[in-house]
Amino acid sequence: MLSLAGCAGYVPPTAGPTAQIKFDGGAYAYIDEAKPAGRMCASVPQARGKTWREQTIRADRRLWIMHGIDTRGTMFGMFCGFVYSFEPEADAKYVATYKLDGRGCRFRLEKQSESGALVPVDAVEREDKTCF
Repeated sequence: MLSLAGCAGYVPPTAGPTAQIKFDGGAYAYIDEAKPAGRMCASVPQARGKTWREQTIRADRRLWIMHGIDTRGTMFGMFCGFVYSFEPEADAKYVATYKLDGRGCRFRLEKQSESGALVPVDAVEREDKTCF
């Protein structure tokens, strides 16, 4: 995971309604519980024994997420990421998929049903990239 100097790590909620999110693809994810006025900086930490790819998130209020890849500063530097927001439902499981291929980069957010089927989240909103 790429991180930015001076950024705080995301702290999962310890009380109140929660949901789960799994990040599939990409090199980083940032989660913010308030609409970012500037650069998103609450990086999801990669702790020993626990990957940043699966996180507990606060439910019943809108969250802002930035998910993608950033290799700027390297020989083949590139950047492609998305900022989106949605309101997770309590006890729900979500999968955020980021894909980069010859057609470009794209993402989708899906909710996992009780049977395990993935259903697109219609209420997801693409946000302005000014927070990059």
